[in-house]
Amino acid sequence: MIWIAILLVILQAGFHWIFTPAIVVSTEIFELRIIPLLIILFTLWIFSSNNFGRDLND
Repeated sequence: MIWIAILLVILQAGFHWIFTPAIVVSTEIFELRIIPLLIILFTLWIFSSNNFGRDLND
């Protein structure tokens, strides 16, 4: 009977160890804290072209 309690504690500790990083990442996504970073990255991506001074037909 004691082995069931020990197994339960080990499983709970394992799930906590596995899911804590996932909870932190999902909180960042669902609370939309990442939106300013995405806007900055998108802006840098748009303006990082090396086609300055060329026509669209070139």
